[in-house]
Amino acid sequence: MRRLLLLPVLSAFVIACGGNSTTAPTPVTPPPTNIAGNWTGTFTFTPTSGGQRQILAVTATFTQGSDNITGQVNIAGGGTALLSGIVSATTLTASTTMTVNNCSGSASVSGSVSATQVRWTVPTLATSGTCSFFTSGDFLLSR
Repeated sequence: MRRLLLLPVLSAFVIACGGNSTTAPTPVTPPPTNIAGNWTGTFTFTPTSGGQRQILAVTATFTQGSDNITGQVNIAGGGTALLSGIVSATTLTASTTMTVNNCSGSASVSGSVSATQVRWTVPTLATSGTCSFFTSGDFLLSR
């Protein structure tokens, strides 16, 4: 008799504690890609004055804390681009201020990142006054 009473209790315990869970596992977000350090590459752009697309050599240095980045890109011929933003495992979202030939402008930028490559596009910059130097440009950095 005792065995007959124990069987329903054990069955209820197994049903309540085990078996198939209907809760989906929490997705794991991959860590941000580390882009800290030195990079080299190119800045390709179309001048506002028209003509052929131009390619200039660049060097860059980024610092990173978790997913926050800051960086400076030195453009051949004397220009600079300062970046501040966020990286994920595969993307870059930042704001930039660029200065070329005494003309400065700012823009929001986005692009892609990996352990060996950083790429972003700069739209036409919001500049002060009447200066402008390109309609859009692409940075491609490698290490």
